[in-house]
Amino acid sequence: MPQLYSFLFLLLPWLMGCCGQAPSERCSNCEVFDKTVTSVPATLKPGIKELFFVSSPVNTIPKGAFFTNPQLEKIEFLKTTTNSIEAGAFEGLEKLTKIEISSAQLDSIPLGVFQDLTNLKTLVLKINNIQSLQRGIFDGLVNLKDLQLHINNITSIEEGTFDQLQNLEVLHLANNKLTSVSSSLLSELKKLKTIRFYDNELTSLPAGIFDNHQDLTEVALQNNKISDIQSQLIPHNEKLVKLFLDNNLLTELPPQMFHGFPVLKILTLHNNQLTHLPPNLFGDMPRLNELSFKSNNLTSLPLGGLGGLSKLRKLDLSDNKFEDLVKEYFDGLEKVTDLNLQKNLIKSISPDIFDKLKSVTTLKLSKNQLKWLPDDAFNSLPKLSKLYLDGNPWHCDCNLIPFYYWLDSQSSILKSQVKCATPESLKEKEIISLEEDDFIWPTTLPATTVLYTTTPVLTTAKTTTLPTTTVTVLPRAFVLVCFPPLTRAFVFPALSLLLSAL
Repeated sequence: MPQLYSFLFLLLPWLMGCCGQAPSERCSNCEVFDKTVTSVPATLKPGIKELFFVSSPVNTIPKGAFFTNPQLEKIEFLKTTTNSIEAGAFEGLEKLTKIEISSAQLDSIPLGVFQDLTNLKTLVLKINNIQSLQRGIFDGLVNLKDLQLHINNITSIEEGTFDQLQNLEVLHLANNKLTSVSSSLLSELKKLKTIRFYDNELTSLPAGIFDNHQDLTEVALQNNKISDIQSQLIPHNEKLVKLFLDNNLLTELPPQMFHGFPVLKILTLHNNQLTHLPPNLFGDMPRLNELSFKSNNLTSLPLGGLGGLSKLRKLDLSDNKFEDLVKEYFDGLEKVTDLNLQKNLIKSISPDIFDKLKSVTTLKLSKNQLKWLPDDAFNSLPKLSKLYLDGNPWHCDCNLIPFYYWLDSQSSILKSQVKCATPESLKEKEIISLEEDDFIWPTTLPATTVLYTTTPVLTTAKTTTLPTTTVTVLPRAFVLVCFPPLTRAFVFPALSLLLSAL
């Protein structure tokens, strides 16, 4: 139903622009019939070449319905009650270039209905109830370029159904109920450029299904149930621009799956069940702009495995199971501007992790497991302008103070509120709204925590002192009481001397 409303919304401005309320004034060669018309008129106004039925209760298109109007070039039935087409309905229309019957009630297509329409370029039968495609229904459409059969209930397609469509460039079979297709289904469609199988129930694709297609620019297989895929699925990939594999059940990808894609710009692999990637998955892909691994089960990336993606701008690794990041993950990604790492299990970030990502402007780290960060965690990102850190379990004790000051100084790039999760007394408090005295001083520090010695520097940004920090690593069992700010300024230097002597 949402597709139907979208379709009508897009259609209305066109009809108004072409024909409007007075077809003779806006479109001298078209005629529009509305819901008052219950059958196809035998005669039309002189010079009519385009015929539209909109919301008309025309149940059947009978044989010879347009025989007295051989000049017609376009016929469209849009949101009509049409549930059957008789064989020979379009006979005599040698000039016809487009037929559309959309948002109707067709459940089958009879043999011979499109016979002798040798000039037909576009056939649209979307948003109907067609359940199967029989061999021979498209015979004779030797010049057809665009066939749209999406949003039906097609469960089966006979062998040879498309064999005579040798000039077909676009085949749209999305939003149907196909569970399988044969390896020879598309074998005669040697000029095919776009194939859309998305939103079906396919569990696999047979080997060789795309072997005869050297001009493919788009392959859309998303929203199926595909669990396995061959490395040579698309052997002729020199012209492929878009490849959609998202929302399937893929658990792994074969080595070298994406080698030899010189013009590929969009590759989607999100919402699968990938647990790892082979080290040589990607070859040189100089035009790939976007890559999405969102919503998989990845815990790591192959070191340097993305190096061939030199023009990548957007990398989405969100909603996976990364706990740690390694800077070699991002080798060769100097042009990435948007990095999404939210909804993972990341616990820490070292300052050198993003050394290779000098172009990043947007970084999303929301909903991870970050409790503390060093104040130089993002120093290697000189162009960073949007930072998302919300939804992390920030622990607001004295160990967070250096990062707290960094947040305060960089508040303009924060695009989400950063709030304390613990201790309970500060829960849901926005960190940059706190004063240094608000932070809780623990009796013990984490084993990996560093000790910050501070020297007070007068500042107007806060009412307290702004510390300059010197880092001293504490022994694992060292027990310390965190002093209030002013006391700390005098006591910590002495403690540092003591620790250096240990």
